[in-house]
Amino acid sequence: MKKESNKTIRAIVFLIMLVMFCGCAGLNQRLVSKEDAERLEALKEVDGLSVKGKKELAANLAEPLKDKDLATRSYAADVLLKIGHDSIPILISTLKEKEHDVRITSEDTLVKMGQVAIPFLISALKDKNKYVRTHSAFALGDIKPSTKEAVLSLISALKDEEKSVTSACRDALIKIGQIDIADIVYSLKDENQKAKINIAYVISKLNITENEFIPILIENLKEENSAITIPLSETLVNLGKASKENVSSISSALKDKNNKIRLSVISILGEIGSNAEQCIPDLILLL
Repeated sequence: MKKESNKTIRAIVFLIMLVMFCGCAGLNQRLVSKEDAERLEALKEVDGLSVKGKKELAANLAEPLKDKDLATRSYAADVLLKIGHDSIPILISTLKEKEHDVRITSEDTLVKMGQVAIPFLISALKDKNKYVRTHSAFALGDIKPSTKEAVLSLISALKDEEKSVTSACRDALIKIGQIDIADIVYSLKDENQKAKINIAYVISKLNITENEFIPILIENLKEENSAITIPLSETLVNLGKASKENVSSISSALKDKNNKIRLSVISILGEIGSNAEQCIPDLILLL
């Protein structure tokens, strides 16, 4: 009798699991249906799922998210956006797909996620896959996080071996814009040449007005690589045009021991123009 009872219980459990599985599979299909009414109705059911159910649904939508059909990808992305936090790992994982359009769909969805996606994107900057790192940087640039951790992670990634990654990180830092200037300027102390080139480029695109950074900018004018010195010179010219106080700080480098720095400063003062008239006597002494 007991054995018959156990068999009955197992049979009931199996039937329940079967119904649950079929229901979940049916929901997956309806969520990417080409029929608007069916798809929208299925979308309403997502809210009623448990946390576990949403995670399972997110995992099941990984394949539709990679589909060549734009509509199917978009529908899957909409559901993952609705699921929220629990779908982010799935979106990150599809950033490594070979199909560019698939990666863009996932990147755009992560951007729509906003602040909740930031910790995942920061971690993804260290992923082994170059596509994951590149698209994560682009996504961070569009989200424009204000956290110091995000900015420092992007600065650190400026020494990445892949050009697509460093380019994306540069763009992201420029888009974020409102960052602690000290974080980026003092990164010029990095010995990595690739990092310095990218940092110099970012600095030239930011609106730097603080004269406290002039000494470190001038110090790096002795670099042999023009990809470093030209952007820094442009920044110093802009600083000089902004105020005569800045010009005084720049012109003090005319007495620097390094010949390359002195020559660069002479050129910078010339570019500043009328705002640097006060430096004419010092320039005459160098003749």
